[in-house]
Amino acid sequence: MRSGSSGTTSCRVSSPSRSGAWAAYPFLGIFVAEALLPSVLAFDPKFGNLHLLTVLIGSLVAVVVDWIIQQARRPSLVLTPEARAAAA
Repeated sequence: MRSGSSGTTSCRVSSPSRSGAWAAYPFLGIFVAEALLPSVLAFDPKFGNLHLLTVLIGSLVAVVVDWIIQQARRPSLVLTPEARAAAA
């Protein structure tokens, strides 16, 4: 292993603990949609006790909500550049 950094990267990889938060929104959307939509969508086919269209609608809405929240928290324009380490 090298002890130093060989260069800078502009893309940061999220930590494994953060990946659970990314998956939480679609599952929450599925749960809420399953509670609210089956009475409205009577023609929705079931698979494994889940309504397919309800699951699709709930997860897509939750992904859009997650995207909006991420954009509000982390704007794409960085106002101040990151400090770079001085070369030794």
